[in-house]
Amino acid sequence: MGDAERIAKILAVRDLVKERDTARKEGNFIKSDRLRETLSGNYGVEVVDQVNGPSGWKFKDGTSKKLPAGTIPSRATEPSESSLKKRKRDDDEEAKPAKSSGTAKKASEASASTPGSASKKAKPTPEQERNRAAVAQVLGGGSSGKSAGRNVNGVLIEDIKIGSGPTAQSGQRVKVNYVGRLKTNNKVFDSSTNPKKPFGFILGRGEVISGWDIGVSGLRVGGTRRLTIPPEKAYGRHGAPPTIPSNATLVFDVTLIE
Repeated sequence: MGDAERIAKILAVRDLVKERDTARKEGNFIKSDRLRETLSGNYGVEVVDQVNGPSGWKFKDGTSKKLPAGTIPSRATEPSESSLKKRKRDDDEEAKPAKSSGTAKKASEASASTPGSASKKAKPTPEQERNRAAVAQVLGGGSSGKSAGRNVNGVLIEDIKIGSGPTAQSGQRVKVNYVGRLKTNNKVFDSSTNPKKPFGFILGRGEVISGWDIGVSGLRVGGTRRLTIPPEKAYGRHGAPPTIPSNATLVFDVTLIE
């Protein structure tokens, strides 16, 4: 990588980290999570959040994040908005196969855990144990005999109200109202409940946490679902300080507006 390209990359990462810090301060954790994924997937950056202060970051490959000696950031060295958008489109296209392979890997891991497979005796990871415990707690061990919903790729989906409108499908722009709570103490950490100003995003494109892409798919307009999302499908081990701790299981009540 030449110096000019390296400088442009560092400046682009600085801008994205600054934008993400602003989103965190405003409580927009969905945007914050999307920017974290962009930094990680497109720029190879690991972000370390701090409770009081700006986020720290570093390149995963150990590359220095310092600008070359004597560099004076200017419009001549800063990537233009159009070039950043083009690079993001190119990066997104390159990232798609990797994302698919990751999905395939998870599917193969799931099939490998079925009875009779070679890895039947493999010990579950701590994250898998947390997921199972969270789902078991919500299901209540099945002792009541009452169905508490269905588990789709680790996300527990409960239909609170069945809508009568069109069904949300991947690739569509949808608008929702929601309330997000921590599973441990039922504390509300985020919400958007104004029907005239719903939250909008494109379903299935990674603009929100993966638990939402899974749980909102198939919801009908006018319907409400309760999504219990394990940390691996939400904010993971990093959390979203200061409101969402690390390894937090989240519960969302989501209503599809359009």
